[in-house]
Amino acid sequence: MPRWNQDTPFGPITVTVGDRGLRRITLPGFADTEGGPGEPRIAPAPAQSDRPVADALDAWFAGRRTTLDLAVDLEPVSPFQRAVLVTLAREVPWGETVTYGELAALAGRPGAARATGSALRANPVPFVVPC
Repeated sequence: MPRWNQDTPFGPITVTVGDRGLRRITLPGFADTEGGPGEPRIAPAPAQSDRPVADALDAWFAGRRTTLDLAVDLEPVSPFQRAVLVTLAREVPWGETVTYGELAALAGRPGAARATGSALRANPVPFVVPC
């Protein structure tokens, strides 16, 4: 699975892309849980096939974009977390906010505010699905 480091205004991030899209963005100071024994080393730059993802992130960090409409692979997350992230992406416009309780209700799980907060805390694709 292709992985590379990308410079950002707040430090280097690690980007992981799978066959179905972006899988993970690891922020500075957080462990990269996508790797493991036998995983290839993190490349210093994206492969040519992953250049559109890197270019979109660069444009977003530079303020030339306000959305990141990239293909995302949420297969590795739980069904609940996937529902929360998909609902957030679909229902909450860029720059708007909702409470965890409101988002839980939108995702069809009223009363699951704390679980929704936990799902957002573990968001594997920050910036693309902002939380």
